[in-house]
Amino acid sequence: MAFDKIPPVKNSEFYLDIALRQGKRAAVQRQRRRDNPIARKRGYELTRIEAIGKILTGEFGAIVDSFPRFDELSEFYKELVRLSFDVPEYRRSLARVNIAGNSLRRLTMEYSRRVRWARDEESISRHARAYTGRASSYVKQIKEVFPVLQHARTKFREFPLIKPDIFTVCLVGFPNVGKTTLLTKLTTADPEINSYPFTTKSLNLGYFSIGSQKIQVIDAPGSLNRLDKMNNIEKQAYLAIRLAANFLVYVFDPSESYPMALQEKLFSLMSGLGKKMVVYVSKADIEPEAAALIAKKYKGFTSPVELKKSISGMV
Repeated sequence: MAFDKIPPVKNSEFYLDIALRQGKRAAVQRQRRRDNPIARKRGYELTRIEAIGKILTGEFGAIVDSFPRFDELSEFYKELVRLSFDVPEYRRSLARVNIAGNSLRRLTMEYSRRVRWARDEESISRHARAYTGRASSYVKQIKEVFPVLQHARTKFREFPLIKPDIFTVCLVGFPNVGKTTLLTKLTTADPEINSYPFTTKSLNLGYFSIGSQKIQVIDAPGSLNRLDKMNNIEKQAYLAIRLAANFLVYVFDPSESYPMALQEKLFSLMSGLGKKMVVYVSKADIEPEAAALIAKKYKGFTSPVELKKSISGMV
């Protein structure tokens, strides 16, 4: 699902205004001078009614079609949605827009028929006014759902665009230990690296290929060292590790930008997730002896090339 393609959701006044204005414009353009007064009035109102109905049902249908169905999302995105906004309210809002669109379609058909069979100008005008009033009422009855859906759109567009069907490697560890540098080295063969807004932080994604197999690599933000006290941002990163990753690479920093005891504690927590995991030791050129000791202790890697070979063997 391309969340960044979800169009803006406007308020009820916007949809009514555009429908009424374009309905009138279409009716004026359709008018024929040679028609008798009744035929001219009937043609004008029929065109206006059908244009209003087409615009409103089209706009509402586009809203419903552009948003993802919660049940069709991957587990990662389902959990992300639950963290971001009220799921039952979101589903009810989409359902109400869909119902309103169907009701407007039936209403348009009904009043088009009434206008078509009306015998005089007064009857035509009466049916046309009734249609406008009822159509406006249908739109106003759901005015509160549009802000709900616009809020959901904003949240969806903040989500990282993780591809669910690709083998996924997650780089974990404390901030500034060298994960992003490692990401660029692993994905040099296919440097499709982007930063996606992850609230106030970013989730970096990169890709590389092994033969015809594409590998997705995620640099998860946050320290994740206190699972019981995570804020929403850290929980989002944790979801990427727990639900999107097939394989973890834990990055140790031998220069101890974070104390080694804390790095080892976080390593133990990540080990408890039940994911296959290997260790990579960054900054080996700065702290070669310390890096070698850590790599030996955890049977890890100091070379991105050797690490990539290890990942290749897991696919």
